Amino acid sequence: MALEAEMLHLDGAAEASLEEPALSPEADAGYEAALDRTFAAVLRHAGHVQRERIKTHEALERLAESGAAGLVSAPRRLRSLGGYYALLERCQALRNDDPRQMVDLARLAVSIAGRLSPERYGAAQVADFRCRAWIELGNAWRAADRLDEAERALGEAAELLREGTGDLLLEARLFDVQASLFADRRHFDAALEALDTVHALYLALGDRHLAGRALLSKGVYTRFAGDPEEALRLLQEGAADIDETRDPALAWLAVHNQADFMVDCGRFREARTLLARNRWRLGGTPQGVKALKLRWVEGRIHAGLGELDRAEQAFLDVRQGFEEAELPYTAATLLLEVAILDLRRGRVAPAREAVLEAVEVFTTLKIRREVLAAVLLLQRSFETGAATGALLETVLQFMTRAESDPTARWQ
Repeated sequence: MALEAEMLHLDGAAEASLEEPALSPEADAGYEAALDRTFAAVLRHAGHVQRERIKTHEALERLAESGAAGLVSAPRRLRSLGGYYALLERCQALRNDDPRQMVDLARLAVSIAGRLSPERYGAAQVADFRCRAWIELGNAWRAADRLDEAERALGEAAELLREGTGDLLLEARLFDVQASLFADRRHFDAALEALDTVHALYLALGDRHLAGRALLSKGVYTRFAGDPEEALRLLQEGAADIDETRDPALAWLAVHNQADFMVDCGRFREARTLLARNRWRLGGTPQGVKALKLRWVEGRIHAGLGELDRAEQAFLDVRQGFEEAELPYTAATLLLEVAILDLRRGRVAPAREAVLEAVEVFTTLKIRREVLAAVLLLQRSFETGAATGALLETVLQFMTRAESDPTARWQ
């Protein structure tokens, strides 16, 4: 929910359509007095929302400058509802960059929510505030790979949800984060069931965009579970509901993932057509890592269509780009792509050279034990002359998946 909309939701009054019977003069006077009190309350609420919005912006500035410490040392007026909203917004901004700071901010939000006055906001609304803070703390712990702490935090949030106002947006958020946690623990069936609930809740709220987002997540987890065709179907269904004007990055990701999944399914020409038709949705020419990931998919399409020279050039371009972006693990996986092309051409010596160069990079990095096991198996296969393109492709698929799925297991 947008910050302003959520703040307006605090004390939101239900609207009703009523017939107006004839009133006596006395009743009419009482009715007018009641209207006066209602309008006064609305004006006070509007002023309250404006004040909290100002506090939120001030608190956000402190958080951006000094992190959680900047709010802890702030005047008490900023350590109330405005500070609470600022903390949640800052957590969202950091979700892909700094899990540890997310934890600090979410813990502070939990603390502030616990001190909000039930007399001022209502006991059920305070339960909602506390629930939201615990959800974000659970998500922060999950992002920091502290899954037991995440599970405890989400359990606390679930208890508070039952005490709250019955806010469906809050319930959807809880199930969404719970689905991510289930997936991190490789409980994909549970993750998919949770996302079904998220999808149904957003449809009930009339938000097809967020319902589509739930299907995109479901598609990714279905791919992790080993069903690329069903994953692609879910992506296509979800992408149809995404509003690119509302979230251009999500629209870009939906197109990119569809093309990537099509390649997994061997549908190379469909993938090429999809990218060509959606260039406008991709915002023209993507920049940075987005451009590299897109070029990587294009290289895979070239390889699948037998355009090996074009594929090799694409992979080398992407490798150079990831090296310049100081992402050595991803850059080294591109060497495996090149090695697969070499084996398809019968060039065993260059393939071996590329693989051993990649292995050297992987072994100098602090990679997970299971990833290292795959790397060492690959190295041994080339040393003994037992390497095949099929083995290389299997290892490459695992390593590229392991980069985005920390729970991936080598089998």
